[in-house]
Amino acid sequence: MPRVDFYISDRIHSTPLIFFFNSPDFQSLFEDEKTYSFFLKDVSKTILARIHFKIEEKVAFSFKNAPFGFLETGIDSIPILNDFLNQIEIYLKQLNIITLKLRAWPQCYNAGKTQLISQILLDRGYEILYSDFNFFLMISGKLPSEIFKKPERKRLRKCNNAGFKFLKIENPDSGLVYEHLLKFRNQKHIPLNISKSDLQKAFSKFPGQYFAFQVCDKEKVVSISVCVEVTQDILYHFMMATDVEYNNFSPGVLLYDGIYKFCQEKNYKIFDFGTASIEGNKQVGLFNFKEKLGSEICLKTVFSKQLL
Repeated sequence: MPRVDFYISDRIHSTPLIFFFNSPDFQSLFEDEKTYSFFLKDVSKTILARIHFKIEEKVAFSFKNAPFGFLETGIDSIPILNDFLNQIEIYLKQLNIITLKLRAWPQCYNAGKTQLISQILLDRGYEILYSDFNFFLMISGKLPSEIFKKPERKRLRKCNNAGFKFLKIENPDSGLVYEHLLKFRNQKHIPLNISKSDLQKAFSKFPGQYFAFQVCDKEKVVSISVCVEVTQDILYHFMMATDVEYNNFSPGVLLYDGIYKFCQEKNYKIFDFGTASIEGNKQVGLFNFKEKLGSEICLKTVFSKQLL
């Protein structure tokens, strides 16, 4: 995995870079893939900015193997960041890269920084390829039943009255988690966006970042999900699936109820539900479901630029 460092000659104050998906630890999962990592450092070797690209067929995508990539930075200097991006583009041109694509994190993570980087990119000739609808909840002292809209409150009561139980899976067997996800997704002909081996590797390497939750009808698993800690303040709902035999109960509502309470216990500030669109095209059923959970909507944008 090639790593390229650029330096500025001054020492400059920078806030810490905290997004897990941009960390060297997470990137180490893809050591065998054609991934390029770029870092901007000052004279003290403090990392001021970083971005990672997966390269496929002359397209460099930041980041193909994660919910987002984008340019993460702890500084606000437009000239310095412009110069960093310019050096990256020159480097990638030498690799005969034709197209750059950058997937931003959801705006709710850091609205000010999202706006700063987005404007820099637009001023450099990047275009907005599409924006996805991203749902989230700010964690408060309210119970989920106070946040969910009436239809989902009714479904939550139905699950509780049926005796369904939510639990966080301690020391999860990630292979078994995957098999449940795969089985339930196959019922709806919805593919998983991660392989079994990659999920197992992630759980094994980052037990403090990856969490598994499930809803059971007695001993039977009827809904299951995987969440990832993006920062100490943000929990991302990576994937979930529910047994179609239980559609009348909608145990996914109980799953969200339990995960929200987990967020409260762990003092997260944001519960990121993820997107409800594909390349800007709304997934109506998923969109309506997440909206009925009382969540807010922000955008998650992909930028593109032709280099050659």
